[in-house]
Amino acid sequence: MTACSGCGNQTSGGASGQDSTQANEQQMTEAFITQRVNDIYKDVYDTKRNEFKQLQTLDGIDKFDPVDFDAKYMSAAYNSLQEKAIKIGEDRNEPIIDADHWILGQDWTEPSMKVTAVRDITSTTATALVVIHKQAGGQASDEPITLSLVWERGNWFIDNMKGGNENDSTAFDEKGWLENYVSDNAEY
Repeated sequence: MTACSGCGNQTSGGASGQDSTQANEQQMTEAFITQRVNDIYKDVYDTKRNEFKQLQTLDGIDKFDPVDFDAKYMSAAYNSLQEKAIKIGEDRNEPIIDADHWILGQDWTEPSMKVTAVRDITSTTATALVVIHKQAGGQASDEPITLSLVWERGNWFIDNMKGGNENDSTAFDEKGWLENYVSDNAEY
């Protein structure tokens, strides 16, 4: 388990005697949720940087064992849906994931992120607005993303990532896309 610095909680499992199905008042604050999202992305980005360095020193990709951040930080419902979609994609011989949703792209060039707002907080759900800063091909860009969070396993987990501005009807809705893919390919 990874400690959530500043959160007073852990990645999975709650404090003893605490109902882990609902956040308490402290865990429902903007500060707590902002720290949780910051901790998630810090772990992802720091680990990815170390993995990249590790890959450069290995004599074969087969010796590389990446961390599964979706299993670690995405909700159980999201992971179940993604697993179904990946299985269908494998059965159809078509890859369904061609970019890394943690950076909204394919290439890692020192990304960073900032939580710009947290709202719609209940004891089981919240929304975090985040900006991902990245560089590709010498060009810097800031990409907004909306995270739908759910309280489960004693902490906040990401249930959906929506790229683009939150009110943009053309914004990519990752979980919505996975749901449609699974539904459209139910015969598999």
